[in-house]
Amino acid sequence: MLRRLKDRMRARHNVSVAETSDYQELWQRAGITVAAVADGRDALERLFEAVYKLAVSEVPGDVMEGGADYLETGESGAAMDGDWS
Repeated sequence: MLRRLKDRMRARHNVSVAETSDYQELWQRAGITVAAVADGRDALERLFEAVYKLAVSEVPGDVMEGGADYLETGESGAAMDGDWS
């Protein structure tokens, strides 16, 4: 079930998807991380909303948590958020 969901996310939305270790030892639970790059935050917000809706529609039971973090760059391409030294 999880593999199918990850494959559909990749195919429909052209995102990178990885299973995270948060729940690997728990039965019938999984954690996944989705990453994408876009020209602007608005495009990413729409994309992640679509990915979340896909997860809700495909997962039997409940999606327990969802969220997003964004890294924006300046015109020079240098990261504006986070410590990347």
